[in-house]
Amino acid sequence: MDLYIGINGCSLKTEENLEVVKKIPLDKIMLETDCPYCDIRNSHASSKFIKTPFPKVTKEKYKCGDKMNKDRNEPCTMIQVAEVVS
Repeated sequence: MDLYIGINGCSLKTEENLEVVKKIPLDKIMLETDCPYCDIRNSHASSKFIKTPFPKVTKEKYKCGDKMNKDRNEPCTMIQVAEVVS
């Protein structure tokens, strides 16, 4: 069977999760954002590997543009998942 394993922000919460990801063959990893949920948060073990931050604001202050709604994960955060896995 030719299977792939999806990795998203929720897959990268703990140090144990990060160790598991290291064991997955690169040609079997499928990166995901799991929008609009499961972003990488500061409380996650993976947050220390983030190089591309996305400023967030509350829903009341959100206007489409340079900041993201703090309650919603966006497709652009895919780069953060890639940064952690790399």
